[in-house]
Amino acid sequence: MLMGLSLLAASAAWAGLVFAHNVLDENQSGRLSARIMDHEGVRTVLTNRLAEGMERHVPVDEPMSRQELRSVAAEALTGPLAVTALRDGLSEAHLLGLADAEAEPMFSDFDVNEAARQALIAARPSLRDRILVNPLVKVRLPVEGLTWFSGLKTLADRFAVLALAMAAVGFATSFVVAEEPTPVLRRAAWWILTSAGVWTLLGPGFAAIVRLAVPSSYIVFAVAIETVLRSMLNPAIVMASFGVGLLSVSYLAPAIGRRRGALLLEQARGRLGADRRPIPTTAPAPSAAATAADSTPGERSPVTVNATVNAPLNEAQFRSGSVGSRLSAAWKEGHGYLDDARVAPFFSGSTREP
Repeated sequence: MLMGLSLLAASAAWAGLVFAHNVLDENQSGRLSARIMDHEGVRTVLTNRLAEGMERHVPVDEPMSRQELRSVAAEALTGPLAVTALRDGLSEAHLLGLADAEAEPMFSDFDVNEAARQALIAARPSLRDRILVNPLVKVRLPVEGLTWFSGLKTLADRFAVLALAMAAVGFATSFVVAEEPTPVLRRAAWWILTSAGVWTLLGPGFAAIVRLAVPSSYIVFAVAIETVLRSMLNPAIVMASFGVGLLSVSYLAPAIGRRRGALLLEQARGRLGADRRPIPTTAPAPSAAATAADSTPGERSPVTVNATVNAPLNEAQFRSGSVGSRLSAAWKEGHGYLDDARVAPFFSGSTREP
């Protein structure tokens, strides 16, 4: 439970830090607006709204269809000056949203006006003397919802770093309190792999939602989030690589431990098997006087116990399968234990239970 809560808090904190660096930072406003302007959906909405602003400057006696106006507006947006002006307008709207203030509903700029005028004249040369030198072409920017960034910024500033610190403490504590650290490590690896998969799929999935379901007035807000989600592809690949590494360690560490126990037993078997001299397994019986002096009624003599129990094993015992074979109880007892206190009695040749 501690591991799950820690990883959940870490995921939320990481998402908050990512958004704080890319969307909720005033210093990133210019770069974010440039990315937004490159989005196909944003350019489509701006083209349609620029066409609406240009329509009022077309003479009544030379009307232009809506499709023709959209074509002229698209041509006007190919000019770098007009694109820069609109990008600056989006950047200002983003900064106002972070300050919990709304931008002006209508945007106008000299460069946009001139680009619209030149595009109209190029499409209809007869309009050269009928359009003002600086026509006021107003564009309604699709910047609804940007004030929500103010609340997100407050949450990220207050809780992101704190949640990340708490997650790190909980993550480390889960290894301390767990009886077996391997399942905890494996659970963390699967969580990291799942998070990487979610981040990888979230960008394309949200892009489809933006394209199909987001209203045009909220297109800038949605594309700002989509831009961040798409930028998470490379960090997700790094996360997946790290998760695969943790998962490999969680499976290899127990296998290496089991192999260590088996290897130590095999080495002990080899050392005992190299000695072919018959070794007696019992000691001469002590005298009756010594037995009576050193033991009480109901107890065996320590001399007899030590002589019988602590005697080394010979090769015949290993070959017969009584101690050293892979099917013996001694080998099974030692196999898989990393604790040398459980395995050591079989190395020394003793048959005494630890």
